[in-house]
Amino acid sequence: MLYWFIQIAAGILARFLFRLEIRGRGNIPSNGAFILASNHRSNLDPVILSVCIDRRLSFLAKAELFENNISRWILRRLDCIELKRSGEDKAALKKGIRVLRDGRALLLFPEGTRSRDNRLGKARPGISLFAFTTGVCVVPAYVTGTEKVLPIGSRCIRPNTVRVTFGRPLYAEKGIPYEMRKAGYQVFADSIIDGISNIEKGKAADN
Repeated sequence: MLYWFIQIAAGILARFLFRLEIRGRGNIPSNGAFILASNHRSNLDPVILSVCIDRRLSFLAKAELFENNISRWILRRLDCIELKRSGEDKAALKKGIRVLRDGRALLLFPEGTRSRDNRLGKARPGISLFAFTTGVCVVPAYVTGTEKVLPIGSRCIRPNTVRVTFGRPLYAEKGIPYEMRKAGYQVFADSIIDGISNIEKGKAADN
């Protein structure tokens, strides 16, 4: 209940304050599990992406955001998964995989952190683990404008146009031997970043 209330309220604010523009929504699966993979410029990105689709969206959030009792209560009711960024957080990985196996949507940021210069960084292979393990498609997304609405280090929201574009789904190659998957993780992660980059350059077809 809280999730949908916040999503509706955030959606109204986004359209009035940020003149939110959405393209490629037809690339979002209407049902079944999928991974939404986006560039990351602002803490506002998960909120903006969630109001752009008509499905409930879970996402990984750094453990530091769960330290406050109030924020922890809200984040857990928004289907946020606590992620400890020091080393491999196996508990968070298992929860993310469970989300996908339950037929739901999971938001991941392939770069692993926010961009400091608004450029796409190198992909981390972790996103591929989710795709290879569950076999779901990955929908690339490109967000721009949030870095001006809520810049890194700022607590003040500033009106600015925000644009979100969804690209065509990508699929991990099937039938790769287990012993070769680790090397394949980085290759597929790089292809996801390429998909996001193509949207940024205007090369991705809209739906």
